[in-house]
Amino acid sequence: MSPRRTLHTNLGPMAIGRVILAALLVLAGCQVQFISDYDEQTDHAATALQQKIEDFLLRMQAASESDLPEARALRPFEANQDFYREVEVDLSSMRLRAEAIPQNNLTIEQIGLLEQSMQSMRQLHIEAGDRGLRRVVVIPLRTGINTQLGAIIKLELAKKRGEAG
Repeated sequence: MSPRRTLHTNLGPMAIGRVILAALLVLAGCQVQFISDYDEQTDHAATALQQKIEDFLLRMQAASESDLPEARALRPFEANQDFYREVEVDLSSMRLRAEAIPQNNLTIEQIGLLEQSMQSMRQLHIEAGDRGLRRVVVIPLRTGINTQLGAIIKLELAKKRGEAG
């Protein structure tokens, strides 16, 4: 007799059933987690970044609709390089923190998409020249960026409630 057949014969169907049941109970007690835990700092950073970008875009829209010399001076990309640098630093910090947290790939991916959107926004601002970011550009930018930041915040809040894992 082969060893496999002997084992099966010696255990019997009831014993095999008990072994399978015991294995299932052990596995049922294990919690498998496929996503990281809630990160308060990521949540707060995303919220602060949303406010910063929202404020900037509304100021750019208002400046593009005004003929006052002060407003015209605010329009070009060159007058707003500090904003883009600050956002780049904010996103870099968010990415670095997200990458330090195990099983945080979804958040890292969302931050990467946001970085791409900000690069596109920066390029649009450069190409707009002295006109700056006009309403026709600002509205879809706000919608897209708010959607992306909202997704990061919603994911963190779902993690907090235990719904994401």
